[in-house]
Amino acid sequence: MADGGDQNEGPGDEYPLAPSEPGEGCRRPSLSVPEEPPEAPPSNADVYQFTLAELLMLVTAASVFLSLLGLFPQGYTAQNFAGLAGLVVLAWIFVAWLLEPTRPIVRAAFWAMLAMYLVACLVAVIKDWR
Repeated sequence: MADGGDQNEGPGDEYPLAPSEPGEGCRRPSLSVPEEPPEAPPSNADVYQFTLAELLMLVTAASVFLSLLGLFPQGYTAQNFAGLAGLVVLAWIFVAWLLEPTRPIVRAAFWAMLAMYLVACLVAVIKDWR
């Protein structure tokens, strides 16, 4: 047939650059679909995913805390920071005891504030000790 509709054409005729035999050259990929997708390993990455509103509230709370610290007569000193941070941590413990928050941002912010309080106490003690 002159119109190219011959049924006996080999793969080499249809695709001139393809090998004439399926076993020659490169292997053809398998197109079979697996029955079940593989399970994703469990991760704790979702625990520390915060919304933009939560992070905005955290930044706002930090800025209010620092502005209150600036109201002290001596200004931004380690003693003032440790004192104010200690009061905030104590208030936070009391509020957490009453409300029992479950959001991860609240726990992360609490532990960050507690760590900053402990570092400020250490700096204040070292500064007064000298």
